[in-house]
Amino acid sequence: MFKKVFLIIASVIILLLIITGGVIFWHVNSMIGEMVDVRVERNGELIEYYSDYLTKVELEAEDGLQLHTWQFSRESPRGIIIMLHGMHGMDASSLLDLGFDFWEEGFEVFSLDMRAHGKSGGEEIGLGYTEVFDVTALLDWIKEEERYQDLDVFLFGFSMGGATAINTAAKREDVSRVISIASFSSFEENFAFFMRQENLPEIIISLYRPAIRGNLRLRYGLNPVENSPINNIEKIYPRPVLLIHGDQDDQIPLEQGKSLYEKSLGNSELYIAEGKGHFLILDLLIEESTRDLILGFLD
Repeated sequence: MFKKVFLIIASVIILLLIITGGVIFWHVNSMIGEMVDVRVERNGELIEYYSDYLTKVELEAEDGLQLHTWQFSRESPRGIIIMLHGMHGMDASSLLDLGFDFWEEGFEVFSLDMRAHGKSGGEEIGLGYTEVFDVTALLDWIKEEERYQDLDVFLFGFSMGGATAINTAAKREDVSRVISIASFSSFEENFAFFMRQENLPEIIISLYRPAIRGNLRLRYGLNPVENSPINNIEKIYPRPVLLIHGDQDDQIPLEQGKSLYEKSLGNSELYIAEGKGHFLILDLLIEESTRDLILGFLD
């Protein structure tokens, strides 16, 4: 009798666990879907403003996606800078002011519309995972151009673009240096950060973590832990990495920038911008201190 009761109770517990796990998985899938199943195109006024300086470059990613890049071209550049935007509120056109500043400093500049943004194809944002394919396509195009053969290539990324820069440099040795601004250490960790913002207890967050990883693995077809910036940054060694993070960032907290710095192998520098929030990129080259820091790093 006791054995039968025990089996019934155990079966009920297992069933409840399966149902709970399914509900959590569905909930995570819904939240990630709301974030990534979108397209973003700003078509900003900057495109028209810089039209006399811009050239369009059309590419194709290895998964067949059509990509678009804005190019500031010049004779005998000091090096090449690839600019990578954040998600949702930005596309390549958002970075054209910064791109023009770098162009005036003597660099050839590419501002890439990553998938599901701007004039590139795609209906799904890749959270810094599949965007690596987009940057790789541009790097391959640059590699085939004879006039670029002896030039250093720098990746300059903001937010998700900063994560993409780290993830790409880990796979591409033809990237000379990385400037990563306000990057998350991993999407999973940033998901957990937003859950904490809702005052959810750590035990609930721990229950959600496997569902986050499972959803990312199914959606993008890769291991989200192995392919996160926090695990990729050490693979960039010995090439230099400049990490910039605002101490008032309420979207990706400074702690994640510090984690990236601590996980690197001594080849990174962390600059903490005091009093700056997530969109500190808007002030980077306006303020003399960060302007000198970035240009000095590029030199």
